[in-house]
Amino acid sequence: MEKEEEKEDNKKKIVKLLKPYYKVLCNQISIITILVLLYCNYYNYSDTLIYLIFGAFISILINAFILLIKKYKICTSIEFTKKYSNNIFKLYEKYTNFNEENICKIINIIDLTWHLLFPLIALYYVKDYIKDSIKTDYAYIKAFIIFIMYGLLNIYIIDSFKVYNKSLELTKTEFNVILTSIVLTFMGLLYYFESIKNNIGYNIEYNN
Repeated sequence: MEKEEEKEDNKKKIVKLLKPYYKVLCNQISIITILVLLYCNYYNYSDTLIYLIFGAFISILINAFILLIKKYKICTSIEFTKKYSNNIFKLYEKYTNFNEENICKIINIIDLTWHLLFPLIALYYVKDYIKDSIKTDYAYIKAFIIFIMYGLLNIYIIDSFKVYNKSLELTKTEFNVILTSIVLTFMGLLYYFESIKNNIGYNIEYNN
């Protein structure tokens, strides 16, 4: 009986630990992207899949970067940092001589860096993935439909607005603007990816 209760407690602890991560868009899409890229190393993959994960990853993280700059004061506050990056905060507090304010700023700079750097890396390597992918008809339409379904899941099931309203004090208008910006960025990326695919196809035909 005690063992069962202990197992149940451990499950609750795991859920509590993962809850802040699966509700945050940039964490979600980062995990999904890593899993899909690992899958792509062992199996053939279509351009639909590549369009979806690269487009979603880049558009979400780039817009998150802009949002974090806009909410700089909140993100660098001691209260916010202790609540959402407590483990990292404790490490800096333990192993450095920085005061709490400087620790918060350092953590924020690291956060901003990965929100900008990783999308740029993805943008650099996407051409290689498109070049090696299996070509499918209307890949951009299929990718867009799946992306919209993913967005609706976050809006209506996970309730992303409540998450960001609570953490970044995002208003409904700001939330709608950032969502629109993500979708428009994603659409722009789909056009860019499709142009890469068509250009590769043209070069193959031209060389033959």
